[in-house]
Amino acid sequence: MTAEKTESTVKPVENDSLPGEILEDDGEVFKDNADHAKFRALGLIPTIIVLIKLCFATGVLSIPAALGVVGYGPGVVLLTLWSALTMYYAFVMYLFRMKYKGIHNIVDAAMLMGGPIAREATGALFLLTWTLCTGSGFVGLSQGLRILANGKGCSIVWTLVAAIATGILSSIRTLGKLAILTWIGFASIFTAVFIVV
Repeated sequence: MTAEKTESTVKPVENDSLPGEILEDDGEVFKDNADHAKFRALGLIPTIIVLIKLCFATGVLSIPAALGVVGYGPGVVLLTLWSALTMYYAFVMYLFRMKYKGIHNIVDAAMLMGGPIAREATGALFLLTWTLCTGSGFVGLSQGLRILANGKGCSIVWTLVAAIATGILSSIRTLGKLAILTWIGFASIFTAVFIVV
């Protein structure tokens, strides 16, 4: 974290630029002219695929079961309402991000709203959340690998394989280099949806 960020809160950026123009302000850590990896290299289509894959991966396989419980008509209404609410939240987050260019995650937002104590508490909770998510991913991946191996090998070995593979893949610094894996993941989840339906 830079010294400017830790000493004071992030201030709004006056935006006299054209829509879509990237402003390079003091709070921006992903500057294009910096001497590190180019983080703004994903592009529109791969970004859309990443976001669709994330939405699919977080529960789309449970939609048929939910429609079976509430019925098709009410299920479509509920799905439409949840989608509209999600789009509204995305728009609010977009407006917030355009106003405060130095905010990149929930910890930065906590610093803006609650100061250093809120930043540290939120940072600890953020790390705990990612630890739990990673652990659940390891368990799911190890179970899948064990099933693919017809039960050969114990779950601990497959969890270790999942952890090593995750460590190797997470060392890649930009999403642009992982775009092909996202396409593969999207295709596999999309296929799984049609198998379930």
